[in-house]
Amino acid sequence: KTLSTGTKNILYGAHFPSSTNGFAVGEEGTFAKSSDGGYTWSELFTGIFQTYYGVWFLDNNTGWIAGDSAVILKTTNGGVSWNDQNSRSEETLNSVYFLNSSRGWAVGDFGTILATTNGGTLWSPQIVSSFTSFLKIRFANDQVGWVTGYGGEIFRTTNGGATWVEQFSGTTQAIYALEVIDANTVFATGDFGTLLKTTDGGENWNLIPNDFFERFYGLTFSSASTGWAVGDEGIVVLTTNGGSTWTRVNC
Repeated sequence: KTLSTGTKNILYGAHFPSSTNGFAVGEEGTFAKSSDGGYTWSELFTGIFQTYYGVWFLDNNTGWIAGDSAVILKTTNGGVSWNDQNSRSEETLNSVYFLNSSRGWAVGDFGTILATTNGGTLWSPQIVSSFTSFLKIRFANDQVGWVTGYGGEIFRTTNGGATWVEQFSGTTQAIYALEVIDANTVFATGDFGTLLKTTDGGENWNLIPNDFFERFYGLTFSSASTGWAVGDEGIVVLTTNGGSTWTRVNC
């Protein structure tokens, strides 16, 4: 079933902190909210007309969005009002992630990784030996996390981002999405049907054979065995065996 947010602007990110409450962001300052599992949406004004690419909510009230011109906004009332946080960066930010109300990260163009330990009041850069555009960041806990980007680049930290070490992904395709099951098991998706999995924290990334050619932008798992990847031309693929095989789903 096709659901409408009510906007004709491109949407670049979405996050559901619960089964009923969801948030979506996109071009020209678009921010939309649903409280019925995505069946209906309402647009809220953020006060800024930058394009947003990343969104993350801890619960139904507290969340962050990030995008062009290094903008990071925080809300504590479900998007009714927003506070502009000083990222102290100039690069476009493509993804934002918070482990809890204090610890968070944002990533973006030219190898940008930003971190905060106080909910975004102060953001500080983390050093990584790359100038790629990072597209997604996720953590398993307060120490272990990954960033992915163009050219198949994957970096892992085991000390909360103090240092980042590149891992061999086995692909040169852009990697748009990450799903961290735990500190060992991680999935990633990207261009031209790229589906990746590691079960040893990224020491070895395995390309999952498939016959898909679409670009996968989104990835989510409801358990270690069941997950979905979505992308170009409305494609949705499903795995029920931990990523060993994927099947196209008709929507």
